[in-house]
Amino acid sequence: MVIYQPNPLETKVFAHVQLRGSMPYLWQQKPDLKWEPKGNIYLDSQNVPVARKHFEMISKEYGNQVVINLIDKKRTQKILGTEFQRIVEEVAKVKKIV
Repeated sequence: MVIYQPNPLETKVFAHVQLRGSMPYLWQQKPDLKWEPKGNIYLDSQNVPVARKHFEMISKEYGNQVVINLIDKKRTQKILGTEFQRIVEEVAKVKKIV
């Protein structure tokens, strides 16, 4: 929380909430002993509606969102990171998310 008081008669309070979780679409990883197990996407025709519903629920609870894709886009997670970016871009066409 940041409290800013530009003058004695005015106080502004700013807050930041960080949400972290799994990617909001249909994917799976087979458990193994590798450091970077490969992810697979399934039912990709349903992924945009699933993600849209997720972002709508989060928006109702927390307001505007900033979405950051921290998925490795080079090695075994590349397919997941690329799909996440595609889905966020599709959802953003209808609803403004950054």
